Amino acid sequence: MSSSSDDDTLQADEQLYARLQQVAENPEQPKRIRMLAADALGSLHRARIEWEVFHDEKDNARRYRELLESIDLGIVIHDASGQVLYSNRAALHINHHPPCEESDSWRSPMNSLDWLAVDMQGIHLSRENYPANLALRTGKIQSGKVIGLYNIRKQVFRWIEITAIPYAAGSNDRPRQVLSILRDISEERRVYDMFERLQSLSETGCWDWDYASGECNLTPGALHILGLAQPPQSLDELLACFPQYETRRLARSIEKALNDQVPFTLELHRFDAFGEEQWVRLQGELDFLNPFTSRISGTLENISSSKQLEKSLRRKANTDPLTGLLNRDAIMEELEARLAGTLPKVALLYIDLDRFKEINDTLGHDYGDKLLQDVARRLVIATDDKAAMCARLGGDEFLVLCTAHESRAPQRLAEHLVELLSSPFQIGSETLHVSASIGIARTPKDGLDSATLMQKADAAMYESKRRGKNSWSAYDWELAKKQRRQVELDTLIRGAVQNQEIELLYQPILDVQSGQLVACEALLRWQSPILGTVATETLVAHAEASGEIVRIGGWALREACLQLRRWQNAGLPHVPVSVNVSFQQFLNENLLALVESALQAAELPGSALILELSERILVEKAPLTPQIIEHLRQMDVRLCIDDFGEQYSALNMLRQFPFQSLKLSRQFLHGVPDNPSDTALCRAISDIARNLGFTLIASGLETAAQLNFLKSLGTPQAQGFWYSPPLTADVFARQWLATDARPVPAG
Repeated sequence: MSSSSDDDTLQADEQLYARLQQVAENPEQPKRIRMLAADALGSLHRARIEWEVFHDEKDNARRYRELLESIDLGIVIHDASGQVLYSNRAALHINHHPPCEESDSWRSPMNSLDWLAVDMQGIHLSRENYPANLALRTGKIQSGKVIGLYNIRKQVFRWIEITAIPYAAGSNDRPRQVLSILRDISEERRVYDMFERLQSLSETGCWDWDYASGECNLTPGALHILGLAQPPQSLDELLACFPQYETRRLARSIEKALNDQVPFTLELHRFDAFGEEQWVRLQGELDFLNPFTSRISGTLENISSSKQLEKSLRRKANTDPLTGLLNRDAIMEELEARLAGTLPKVALLYIDLDRFKEINDTLGHDYGDKLLQDVARRLVIATDDKAAMCARLGGDEFLVLCTAHESRAPQRLAEHLVELLSSPFQIGSETLHVSASIGIARTPKDGLDSATLMQKADAAMYESKRRGKNSWSAYDWELAKKQRRQVELDTLIRGAVQNQEIELLYQPILDVQSGQLVACEALLRWQSPILGTVATETLVAHAEASGEIVRIGGWALREACLQLRRWQNAGLPHVPVSVNVSFQQFLNENLLALVESALQAAELPGSALILELSERILVEKAPLTPQIIEHLRQMDVRLCIDDFGEQYSALNMLRQFPFQSLKLSRQFLHGVPDNPSDTALCRAISDIARNLGFTLIASGLETAAQLNFLKSLGTPQAQGFWYSPPLTADVFARQWLATDARPVPAG
């Protein structure tokens, strides 16, 4: 600005000073306007003091103008026609003008038409609606008006907050000038817009509450989360957005934050206006920016999505994916929770499907899976009104956890389930029949911990299977006694081999027509110092249940081969020895190596050994069954199906594997020749063996009538007490190997 305008500037400053003082001291003016006026007044006051110090009027004017230029706020003075009379350096900077020292060159850009203005919504703002023009026209202060200014020529945009103060000589006079105080809020707007965008994207908002005034403020993001159109007027209104049980938690946390200065984080449950479940994370702490007030501030976040995901993951983790029932972990967790609490007595129903494996193997896993799904649906229907929980433990095993208010309630439920599951299942075009074996254990008589209850329910279920399946059994003292005996036997069996309590007995196998000795079967006998003589069937059953059969069977195989070698070394005639191999032994990966080792140790050919296998090996078709049988055939080991027809009658499998003989079960021979059914079965099995080229061996021969019947059938071989009981190795050698043939009782 030129020096020729100093007088005008000083006069304008005097008027500006008076007007700012009037605004700053007027209590009726808004607080924000009074603060802006006070800031400007302070700067002018410092300029006046400086001006009074200097005596040179021109120098005083220059010094005063320099101090005025140092004000941070932009100051622009317009005359009554709207022309710019004065603009300080800050205003020029806000409007993106370089400082201008030459005469009036700064006025031109300020008054040019290079400007476009918009309001806060981005709508074009005409010049007559600029804050300064509105103040001139109305004579009223335009406070805190925000406009966007765009310089077309320089392509610069600014958001500016303007307070325009009109000045008139008298109260009734038309304003002669207007003072505009400018503040560049572009950066604030940018940060605010980014904050608003963050809230809209992250569903996060802020809130605060002033204890003294009761005023409660929420950002737009927080209002959106709570579904509010207007901010709550008080803390009570904010608390009303949540159900009462959550309101108490929130109120206690706010009180603790005020009194103990402890920050808090709460996850609050609520339902929105549409009845949808919502979870909100609300954080708060004491605001220390103003030490003279008690204000709580914090954030509000919608965490419904993460909660739903967490709920979904928890449900998946606790659910059996095939049936939708609870899984083992989930039902055990529920059982332990009930046992740890004060809930009523509970009962466990352990359910195992009968014949499921046959269906699964015959029709395939798709049918098996659909059957399990239908079983699960029936369980849910049966237990829906009984406060029971159903779970799938795995495979075809299920568990029902129910209350046991009445002593007979679990039994009635078990009876209902047995009946329900015995009804046919329609899977596609197939009508499938299964049944269920159920075991029941209950608190407190059967145990007070989950592991004990599960073990006893499982034991009761196996008792149901033993009794014939399609039934239920409750754990009782008889079953407990049997279990204790089983445990005792398991313990004794484990030490029987090391203590040389188990020995092999040998029973002769004879040619039915000639009575000549053709082979012998090695049978286990346990001479226990505690139990006395334990029958072979009892020993094998308990050894299979305990898993000791693999070790005992391996010893029996090796010992039988070594005994053949001893007899041969003693110059006795050679006869093959038949050794039983259990299903567990057959599945053991060391079976082939064990057979080969036993033969090599005894220096015997494979033809000296006959392995008796159960029908289960054929029906269950373990993956390695064909390979194992083929390797045994290549070793020249003969194979026999033991007790054929007793369990599975796997007729179709006989064609697939190179067996040499079938052993007729003693159960079928027992009623011969008086029982027509037994007689018919024996004839049928004899025909099957003859037509397929198998040697039939009858076991359990006890009477002359049975022997005559076997001769009439043309049965090749037999063994039993009619010929001889099982004998020790020495006795067998004396009675059956010392001569070429032993006389056979006449038939």
